Amino acid sequence: MSYEDRLIVGLPDGKHIRKATWNLLTQAGIFIPDYSVDSEARNYKSLFYLPSGVECIAIRDRSRDVIYALLNGSHDLVITGSDFVEDFL
Repeated sequence: MSYEDRLIVGLPDGKHIRKATWNLLTQAGIFIPDYSVDSEARNYKSLFYLPSGVECIAIRDRSRDVIYALLNGSHDLVITGSDFVEDFL
């Protein structure tokens, strides 16, 4: 499967928002081991699968920057804090 065939997901890298995002994702049945708040790994790209089987690449970045990645089309979807979205708008 090529890079273009995968869903590109931007995830925030701040400690507190990362914990909230990790909890949200795990409750939805989505596990990204490298993104865990307990993980010491500094992997900024991680392969994972949605429960539906869709292959995805998670890209960690600053909360503010994931919005711009969505805007410029390099990400298909992002998760970030509402305060960053409000600042952007």
